[in-house]
Amino acid sequence: MAKVNENSSTGGKAGLRDKTLWDWLDLLVIPAVLTFGLLWFDLAESERTRNAVAKRAEIELDVARGQARERALQMYLDKMSTLLLEHGLKTSARRDEVRSLARARTLTVLSQLDGRRKGYLLRFLYEAGLISAADPVLTLGGGILGESSVDETVLSRADLTGAVLSRLFLSGGYLTRVHLIAADLHGSNLNKANLVGTDLRDADISNASLKGAKLANADLRGANLKGADFSRANLRGAKVTAGQLSQVKSLAGATLPDGSQADE
Repeated sequence: MAKVNENSSTGGKAGLRDKTLWDWLDLLVIPAVLTFGLLWFDLAESERTRNAVAKRAEIELDVARGQARERALQMYLDKMSTLLLEHGLKTSARRDEVRSLARARTLTVLSQLDGRRKGYLLRFLYEAGLISAADPVLTLGGGILGESSVDETVLSRADLTGAVLSRLFLSGGYLTRVHLIAADLHGSNLNKANLVGTDLRDADISNASLKGAKLANADLRGANLKGADFSRANLRGAKVTAGQLSQVKSLAGATLPDGSQADE
């Protein structure tokens, strides 16, 4: 029995000595690689899960924000309708409390809305006759209407004096004879907009795009035109100085105030 045990022990040692490098790799490296692979798969799967959860949460948050903005707009429209129909807002005197209340509600809700809904609100005020340049019921000076989307909308003869309309999207819209005195329009898209006779004195139109815009007889005195693009715009009869026009980004193909054509 002793010999058997001894031979067995000897055979075991010989078996260990007979193992090649590849045998050891099989025994040690491959299990390690498999373990690492499983860990990597778990981590990757966890990352995908986290990303999916984060994306879903982001979508749900956007939906919730949209719903909150829609509720805010509908509540505003309902309250303004009440002021119009039951409290005589449109025929009220300049210093009546109902006007102050309407203006406060308007400026408050503007801070809660996105660009598209600001556009809806602006159209409502215009169509309700509350921001007529001839006799404005509401003044929007300081009102943040920036990023409003009111493309192809008619706002003729409206009073938007002092309003913050930066990054306004009004491509193809009508702002003829609108009062935009000291308004903030920097970075706005006013391509092909009709701004004939519009009062833009002291307005900030810097870096705005007015390609193909109609600005005949517009009043641009004191306006900041730095970096604005007036390519192919019609400036015939506009009140604007050569110094102002020297600061614009482009006048290529534009009709200048004296009726001459700028080079392409």
